[in-house]
Amino acid sequence: MTLMLHHSFDYELVIILLMVCSALLEVCIIPLETLLTVMGRLAVILRYRLGVIALYFVILAGLLRLCGVIGAALASVICSALIFGLCLAFAARWISPRAAARHTDL
Repeated sequence: MTLMLHHSFDYELVIILLMVCSALLEVCIIPLETLLTVMGRLAVILRYRLGVIALYFVILAGLLRLCGVIGAALASVICSALIFGLCLAFAARWISPRAAARHTDL
């Protein structure tokens, strides 16, 4: 942060680590969303993503009042983890052998 903004902050390491964690979760979401889109589940993905975005603003407002900038970074991590968990659960459910057995024509 000091190199980018030419100003040092009290909790700059914590903020950077939280934002890196959020970015890594978002990178992990990309293949899951692509897989679910190919499987024809785009509407479900968009519906849950819109819900998490609405929830993000509520979490952001609360954590911003409690923790300031660290709360904003933490809200980003929480919502990225929530979307990752939802996409992972949907992918696991729709790829499972039971789901495959229901959709085969044999």
